[in-house]
Amino acid sequence: MVWSDNKIKPWASSGGITPFDEKLVNPASLDLRMSEFVARPITVANGWCDANQAVRYGDKEAMKTLWGEVQRFEELILYPGEPVLMASMERIKIPDNACGLLFSKSTFGRCLVEHAHAGFFDPGFDGTGTFEFFHVGKRPITFKPGDRVVQLVLLDMVNMPSQLYGETGRYQGQVLPTAPRGW
Repeated sequence: MVWSDNKIKPWASSGGITPFDEKLVNPASLDLRMSEFVARPITVANGWCDANQAVRYGDKEAMKTLWGEVQRFEELILYPGEPVLMASMERIKIPDNACGLLFSKSTFGRCLVEHAHAGFFDPGFDGTGTFEFFHVGKRPITFKPGDRVVQLVLLDMVNMPSQLYGETGRYQGQVLPTAPRGW
């Protein structure tokens, strides 16, 4: 079952979302804001990176060639065709008996900025969200820290999982835009 605002507010205000602002709560979702951190892809003039191989085989050196260093920004201009990794301003603590789905905010979708939809939070996840955005429009778009960019939808699990994300997940505790860590 999808959580309503009546279930989201008490969870979020009791430490589920930090910092929590009640204005972010919608009838069946919670808006997440972008932090002031971004990672841009590394452009290679000659050669290419086999990202599939890097991720599949856990080649950490090859994975480092996908994304540049995380940088702080006050205003981010996203150019047509450009992908970026962004982090949520909020730390998210998914309950052990729930999971979360991320969806793009319709405003950014209408500006032709797509979330890559790698947005799933397993039971027990604790950390900031990493958003993978790709600009499919024809004009640059500007982002600022604090912009509401995605919606978190929470769902109850039918039963408790045998393992929580904290026991198995590679991104537990992340606080910045996080590049792939392998499978």
